Amino acid sequence: MAEGAEGTELAEGEVAEGAEGAVPAEGEAVEPVEGEEAAQELTEEEKIAALLANSAKIEELLDELNNNRKIEIYANIGNDGINLGDSITLIAVFEGYENTTYTKQWQYDAGNGWVDIDGANGNSYTFVINESNMEYSWRVQAHVTETEIPQDMITEAAAEMTAEEVQ
Repeated sequence: MAEGAEGTELAEGEVAEGAEGAVPAEGEAVEPVEGEEAAQELTEEEKIAALLANSAKIEELLDELNNNRKIEIYANIGNDGINLGDSITLIAVFEGYENTTYTKQWQYDAGNGWVDIDGANGNSYTFVINESNMEYSWRVQAHVTETEIPQDMITEAAAEMTAEEVQ
């Protein structure tokens, strides 16, 4: 046992009244010490609102979505290669475009730069090999016009925000 003010004996864990660092009784309200700020935990909605107001954070999320996009192109080329008169179908598989609005455009390059192919804006493009296009390069481009950031990505990013980022 320890001694309190004026020689009063205190039970283990008990603190003399008015002593620095006094432990409040269970259920007793605790006032912040002068000069200390009471830490306030933000709700998930408040964190999300702060995230949506932070253009730098939104750009980070959009960059993450953009970096995860890819287009793979497949062709129906037989074992004997490409020959004059062959019908070739190019098929594009778009990955990471689930939350976007975009258009597709097939193009060819005959050595002078990429040229849009009129009406070729689907997932596939079919053409016949002839003497003039035998050496061309082919590609498809996706032009993203709108991206929606998925809610789970927003919630996760908001939960990871620091107090400084929220203010």
